[in-house]
Amino acid sequence: MEIHMVIRHPFKIGLMALILCLFALSACSPGKRTTQTQPDLQATIDILQTQVAHFTQTPSQANTQPTATPMHKPSPTFSEIRSAYAGFMVFVDQKFLGLDFNGQPLYFSVDALGVEGLNLYSASVFSRGVVHAFTPDMKIRMVTAQGIDVLDYISMEKPVNVTISADGSKIAWAYESFGGDAPGSELWTANIDGSNAKLVDEILPENNLDRWLVFRPFQWTQDGKLIYGTKLTGIGGYIIFDGWNSLSLYDPFDGSQVVLVEDEPQGMCINSLSADRSLAAIGCKEIRIRKLADGSEITLPALNLQNVAGSAFFSPTSKWIAYATAFVDPQNERSQVVVADTAGLGEPYPIHTLEGGDLHVLGWINEQSFLFTAHDMDDNITTIWRIDYDGSLPTELIEAQFLGFIPLD
Repeated sequence: MEIHMVIRHPFKIGLMALILCLFALSACSPGKRTTQTQPDLQATIDILQTQVAHFTQTPSQANTQPTATPMHKPSPTFSEIRSAYAGFMVFVDQKFLGLDFNGQPLYFSVDALGVEGLNLYSASVFSRGVVHAFTPDMKIRMVTAQGIDVLDYISMEKPVNVTISADGSKIAWAYESFGGDAPGSELWTANIDGSNAKLVDEILPENNLDRWLVFRPFQWTQDGKLIYGTKLTGIGGYIIFDGWNSLSLYDPFDGSQVVLVEDEPQGMCINSLSADRSLAAIGCKEIRIRKLADGSEITLPALNLQNVAGSAFFSPTSKWIAYATAFVDPQNERSQVVVADTAGLGEPYPIHTLEGGDLHVLGWINEQSFLFTAHDMDDNITTIWRIDYDGSLPTELIEAQFLGFIPLD
C-alpha cells in the first residue's frame, strides 16, 4: 500500500514570472464498507448503479491529477483554533475511551462489559459519556465515568438507533421492524429519564414497498431541536459512502416538523448540514452544495479518478467543506481527502491520497482542523487522523472505531 499527500505552493521570482512547484509526500490510511441483504427492488438497483459504474481506466492508466490552486493559510486566531469539543470518543479493546485531539487520554475510560462492536448509529456521545445499543443483555445503556444506567423505556425487541443531546438531557431513537414485503420504522423522543416520550414520525410497511426507507435520528441542535432523516435499508454491494435520503427538523416544544432537504432521487447522497442549517452537502458522483433558502446549488468539479464522493462536512463557519472521493474498485481502490471553498472559489484541493484503501471525513474540530479515518483494505485496519485544511500537520491519533465528538460542558 502506498499513500501520498501532495501539497503545492507556487510562487514567483522577479519579473520573469517563473513558476516553481514544490511537491511534498507524506503518509496516511482510512473508512468502512457496508454489506447488507439486497431486496429485489428496482430502486435499490438504480442506487447501486449510480455508485458502481463501468470504469474506463484504472489508477495505473490514468493521467496525473491537474494542479489545483493552493489555499492560503493565514496565521490562526483564537476564534479559529477554539473548538466546541473537548475531544472524541472511540471504541477500542472493548473499552469506551475519550481522547483529546492530540490522541492523549481524557478523563473517560470505561469497560464496555461484553460489547463486541458498535457503529455510528447504535452509539451516541454526549458531554459526560455515551449511550449505546448492541449490548449482550439487549438493553440500551448510558455509560458515564460514574457508572452504567439502563434505559428500560427503550425496547430492544426491534433494531434501534439512538441519538442523545450534548448535555445528556434528551434522547431520540428509531425502531426498525422487518417482515412481510417491506420494513416499517418509528421515531421517538423523550427526556433522558423516560418522561415526555413521544412518537414523532412513522413509516408503515405498506407505504414502504418502493424505497425501503427507515428513520434514523441525526443530531440534537444547540437550541434543543432534533434533526432526523430517512435512509435506505436492504442495500447490498460495495458501497463506500453512506448517506441520507432526506432530512427534517423536529421541535419538541411545539411539535412542529420542517423538511430541510427533500427526498433525493438517488436515495443515499445527502451528507450533512452546515452549523446554521443554511447549506446542505449532497454527494454521490460529485459534491453539490445547496442553499436551503432558495434551493440553488453549486457543483464542485470532480477530480481525476473520482467515481464517487461522500462524507462531506462543513467547517464551523461554512467557509470550507471537506469530503472524500473514491475510485470504487475493491481490488484497486484509490481514495482522497479533499477541501474546497463553499462559494466555489478556486478548485477542490486534494490534501491526502490513499492507494489500496478508503478515506472518510468525520467532522471539523474547529475552523482549521478536522478528523478523518483511513482504512487499509489489505490489513483491514482503520486509523483516525487529524489534519489541517491545507494538508499540513497530518497526525495519526489511534487505531480504533470512532464513535463521536465529545461536546464541551
